[in-house]
Amino acid sequence: MVSAAREWADEREIWFVEHDGNDGGDKLETFGVFPREFTAIRDKQIALQRGAKGVDHIFDIPIELAYQIAGFRPDKMPVLFGPKFTELRLI
Repeated sequence: MVSAAREWADEREIWFVEHDGNDGGDKLETFGVFPREFTAIRDKQIALQRGAKGVDHIFDIPIELAYQIAGFRPDKMPVLFGPKFTELRLI
């Protein structure tokens, strides 16, 4: 139940955000200067967490931030045995 997102540039960490749901709380560890998307994502997930029981909305903060920036979300990966891909070759 750990989620994290990080940005590195020129061999140094620019920012990171991490949530460890195993700690049993809504703790969010952060560092650095965040992209503009961070505040809206954080505020939305914290608002969803208020009063929620049995659901960890804080877990989605790093996940959604990575999705907004890089377009990657582990729960939206293509199915391994789904559609077949076509290889394009230059001739």
